[in-house]
Amino acid sequence: MAAIAQIAVPHVHITPLLSTRPTHTPNDAAEAAIMRRICDTSATDPSQLFQVCAEGALELCHADTSGISLGERTQAGDQIFRWIALAGVLKQNLYGTTPRYFSPCGVCVDRGMPLLLRQPELVYKYLDVGPPFYDVLLVPLTDRDSRLEATIWIVAHTQTRKFDGEDARVMQRIAGLVARALTWRMSRRK
Repeated sequence: MAAIAQIAVPHVHITPLLSTRPTHTPNDAAEAAIMRRICDTSATDPSQLFQVCAEGALELCHADTSGISLGERTQAGDQIFRWIALAGVLKQNLYGTTPRYFSPCGVCVDRGMPLLLRQPELVYKYLDVGPPFYDVLLVPLTDRDSRLEATIWIVAHTQTRKFDGEDARVMQRIAGLVARALTWRMSRRK
């Protein structure tokens, strides 16, 4: 009987493709509208800010699912990421969790830069929660002098959608807003 080949983590990490894939044309008007919506929500209904950011990323990047993951420690002392906002196909998994030290979010936070993956559920089995993750782009949420561990991410559940450098730029712009809001929220808890 032939052994089944195991897929290694490096086979799903394809970040260098962000610089080689053709980029799509920016939609400045749509981006400005989403940024206004995010800022308006921050001022009028901050409790909805993270959901609005996830929905904005979904729309601007033509993704199938989008989410924001926030690092936290469980009562048992385990470090995890919790999905605090979800939009799109997998929105029913809101508040789901992934482990901190064996997850795309953990890799993205540790590297401090965007991370592009193909079919991560082949390695990270707990991501097998519905349709396949053909292309996934994660961006760390960082704010100056913050100990924030969080990511914003988008997923393509079809093989035809491939994220590119323009998607990474848009996601980094949204990530900056989200990071500042999360840092502010965390500082208010102290």
